[in-house]
Amino acid sequence: MSSTARRAYETEQLYGEPSTSGKLTASLDITYIVSGSPQTQFVALTGTAAEPGPPETVTLSAGGLTFEPQKEGTTSPAGKTITLTNSGTTALTGMDVVVSGTNAKSFIQKNSCGTTVETGKNCVLTVGFSPLSTARITATLNVTYSVNGTKKT
Repeated sequence: MSSTARRAYETEQLYGEPSTSGKLTASLDITYIVSGSPQTQFVALTGTAAEPGPPETVTLSAGGLTFEPQKEGTTSPAGKTITLTNSGTTALTGMDVVVSGTNAKSFIQKNSCGTTVETGKNCVLTVGFSPLSTARITATLNVTYSVNGTKKT
């Protein structure tokens, strides 16, 4: 090879989103010129596209709770409940339920979730109200869990 000969290397990354599942094939045609003459190389591509698994389906029976007026320093006689249902195909692990916000201490939360809610199961979140002031009081009920190692809230 003479000192004027050059070698050029390029790397291409190919990505695709299959529109169907099953075995898929294609070819990558590479055309280049050698001594003024076009040359073509064919690279066979094969892969298997799998159906995506259904996403976890977590539902709450209520989007919020409203409590009747309550005297400061007293606790509501009965808590209000929200049912969490896991109708997905994967267990919810690392369950954590907490009340947060400036007025979080005015709410009492108990639940039957434990650390895991299996597929097709539900658990009950019970929230009580014990105001520490006479103002309008709000807080947020946070439910955190993991699905296949991914944390969600």
